Amino acid sequence: MIYNDNLFGPRQQAVLDFFPEDAFNQLGTSRNGLTQDEAQKRLVRFGANLLKPKGKTDTLTLLINQFRSPLVLILIIAAVLAFFLGDPINGGIILTIVVVSRLMGFWQERGSTMAVKVDGYRSAESLRCT
Repeated sequence: MIYNDNLFGPRQQAVLDFFPEDAFNQLGTSRNGLTQDEAQKRLVRFGANLLKPKGKTDTLTLLINQFRSPLVLILIIAAVLAFFLGDPINGGIILTIVVVSRLMGFWQERGSTMAVKVDGYRSAESLRCT
């Protein structure tokens, strides 16, 4: 048998290793799904099946996080060294590329973060599993 490595609990047999009826028995359900009473019991026991929102990420934090990559920091140091060694053209080119690249990354991340905030929970409510 194949087992799932669960980092947060004991090793459990993978549900896909069962025949359908065995999987239903293991999960305490049937082909028709849970009864209304059982669904209510599980809702009380486990809570609502909702995504937990991450901490609020403001615009300034997103922008600062763009410059925290080791590669970006190395390029910024290289640009500063170029300025100090008397090569302002190369230093300016490196700095310009880094800033433009990180601003583009910030703009994309900000857009996707806003899209998830607006649409993420609404789309999760409209899912239907069959």
